[in-house]
Amino acid sequence: MNFNLCGRLAMKKHYFTKPLKGMAVMLAAAMLFTSLPGMHVSAEEVSAEEASEEIVYVDENTEFCDAWTKARKNNLVIKLVRDVRIAAEYTLSSGSVTIDLNGHKITGTGKSSWWDDSDFIFRIEKNGKLTIKDTSVDESGYIWVCTDDTDYDEVIYVDDGGKLVLESGTLRGNTDKDCRIVVVEDDALFTMNGGEVYGNRYNGDGAGIYINEGSFTMNGGMIADNHGDSENDFGGGIYYDGGSNTKLAIYDGLIVNNTAYEGGGVYLDDGEAWFYGGMIACNQAYLGGGIYAAYTAENPHVFTGCEIFGNNASCSGGGILLGGWLMWIEGMECADWDRCFYDNWNGNVARANAIIGYEILN
Repeated sequence: MNFNLCGRLAMKKHYFTKPLKGMAVMLAAAMLFTSLPGMHVSAEEVSAEEASEEIVYVDENTEFCDAWTKARKNNLVIKLVRDVRIAAEYTLSSGSVTIDLNGHKITGTGKSSWWDDSDFIFRIEKNGKLTIKDTSVDESGYIWVCTDDTDYDEVIYVDDGGKLVLESGTLRGNTDKDCRIVVVEDDALFTMNGGEVYGNRYNGDGAGIYINEGSFTMNGGMIADNHGDSENDFGGGIYYDGGSNTKLAIYDGLIVNNTAYEGGGVYLDDGEAWFYGGMIACNQAYLGGGIYAAYTAENPHVFTGCEIFGNNASCSGGGILLGGWLMWIEGMECADWDRCFYDNWNGNVARANAIIGYEILN
């Protein structure tokens, strides 16, 4: 097992921010330089682009609840100019709202009224779509639940066909052990293009992302440092139990340093799952350090290029534990096997049932 690599992966969470973020810093410096006398002022183009968006600002004169009401009715962008504390539950059933954290944080305090606890900060359902981004240079903004006297079930709840998109910024957990970060159910869709789902402890399945008959697409970003804290928890990073019309698809991104009893990085219960790319690294479990594919899975899961390395299972299946069904490795030469599955402690791929294992389909 490559402990030096895993040590680097487990470092400060922004270690693995995309190279584009560094490019953004250089671009900002270049823009400042070109704004000097005699230089071209490209900032005007940025201002024009921002002006094309309809933005409602949350500042010292505007409460978040007022901005939410206005944005929900008119499909606007909510841009934070200060940190926000939220007690109420915010539900989006139609239309599209974008929240620009702009380097600030949203904290759920958990009391919608003196007699009632909040179950979530945001709920997206039916025809609603919530996009979260952070346009600050260091993307330091986040949404989280504080641990003081709160009784949340999840930070964000997506169900009944709703859509959540994470472009940048962080959805952050806590050490309270009673709250998941994102729950996706009933034909809802969570698309992760960037940003992070980070730092949660939970007594149960899916400490980071819990998917039950919903879909999840990961095009980038990172799911890291999420930990199941009970003896029989499944899926520290992702727990996936799909339905007939749902899909889990990993195209890029990192699933790193998560832990659970089974499936430290990802637990696959049922449904269609495709691993096109990205990395699943340095996760830990008793069974299936990187991925645990359960006995109940009816559909073969397809791997075409995802790297699975540096994971640890104290019992079996350091990289992947197969629960007695078929895994397809599509379009890969034998050399690719060593490239995609390596340095997993206690086996790259293990099988709970020796009758059916994996096939390489070229």
